[in-house]
Amino acid sequence: MAHDRQVERSSSTSEDSRQLKTSLDVVADWLTVYGKVYREEISEELVLVYCETLRQVEPEVLHEAFLRALRKNTFRPTPAAVLDAVDVILADRNPGTRIEYPAVSQEEREAAWEETREQREALRARLGL
Repeated sequence: MAHDRQVERSSSTSEDSRQLKTSLDVVADWLTVYGKVYREEISEELVLVYCETLRQVEPEVLHEAFLRALRKNTFRPTPAAVLDAVDVILADRNPGTRIEYPAVSQEEREAAWEETREQREALRARLGL
């Protein structure tokens, strides 16, 4: 199953030589699983939203959050639901701490909007919009 491939093992050493995938790899694997479980097509735009929202989460935590969200939701968990699962996981690991997300400036928002402009235009063209 896709979520079982989050850790690749190497036979080159006897020590624990696991290499974690990137957060974006974890998102891609889990969206493939979600597409099958919830019987829906996963669009490029949806993938972009998940990737942009979850790219800062460590791959191991992200994998656990996707699994937790899958167990808790009847419908495909939104990126916010996955982030909520991340918060719970991190709070369980570090009791008494509060998770603070950095504020995003207007300049950063505009830069992100511009960065994805070509992708949005290409998607609109494919959809005939």
